[in-house]
Amino acid sequence: MTRRVVGMAVLILTVLLVQTTVLPVLLRPGFLPDLAAVLAVLVTLERGTRAGLRVAAAAGLGADLLSVTVPLGGGLAVAAVVAVGVGLLRPYLGARSDVVAVPLAALGAVVAFLLAAALRGLLATEAVLAPAMLVAGAVSTGLMAGLLALPLLGLLRRALGPEPEGRTAGVVG
Repeated sequence: MTRRVVGMAVLILTVLLVQTTVLPVLLRPGFLPDLAAVLAVLVTLERGTRAGLRVAAAAGLGADLLSVTVPLGGGLAVAAVVAVGVGLLRPYLGARSDVVAVPLAALGAVVAFLLAAALRGLLATEAVLAPAMLVAGAVSTGLMAGLLALPLLGLLRRALGPEPEGRTAGVVG
């Protein structure tokens, strides 16, 4: 139990550091994938909705504290909504598979981008993006999240260890 908690804490901190320090240097600001939401999607696929919501809360709040573009609680809410959405789909996806995880992580990043943009627009924290910019941002965040999903999934599986006995991947837990 302790190994998993420490592993997840280290993984969440790593994801937050990559999102706030590395990705802004490599990519255009405003088109960065929400790695907290991507991690919440992957945890939901691996361990269920409850575990995904825990990670969404921790990673989303951490991202909120490190970001100045989203109001406090916005990243947490976005990651939680994405995790719940994937949790609702999880029973219909069958056994865990990297083939399912990558497109769902990309879709989760697109939904997170659009939800964050809607939240910023509703709270008038930034100018509302033009439709062309929304499409470009959604596509670029989805592609980048898809590229980052496999390495992140490998790190996640290493941090979590083997699945507890008595649970199957297709059952929401």
